[in-house]
Amino acid sequence: AAAVPTGASKPSEVAYRSFSKAFKRKRLSLGFKQTDVVEQLRLHYGLDITQKNISLFETCHISDKQVEPVRPILQQWMDESPFPDPHSSSSSAVQQRRPLTS
Repeated sequence: AAAVPTGASKPSEVAYRSFSKAFKRKRLSLGFKQTDVVEQLRLHYGLDITQKNISLFETCHISDKQVEPVRPILQQWMDESPFPDPHSSSSSAVQQRRPLTS
């Protein structure tokens, strides 16, 4: 077996970094704050996670071993998002209103 050069990333570390970057890209592309993701993970998956955990995950400041138990749920969120925003003021009733004319 070939020795891993000093300073080289292990395959699992590379996969973890890639996953965390993809997660952050997905969140940003949807225009969500980390707190929005926390709320969705709690509401749709029953995952008790904090904004700080999401921040640590996205910046790879939490070990891949700590992320591994929740990774399937994070992946599922990425696959199934976007969810309707319960705080959004753009409901179908609002969108169907006609503008006032004089």
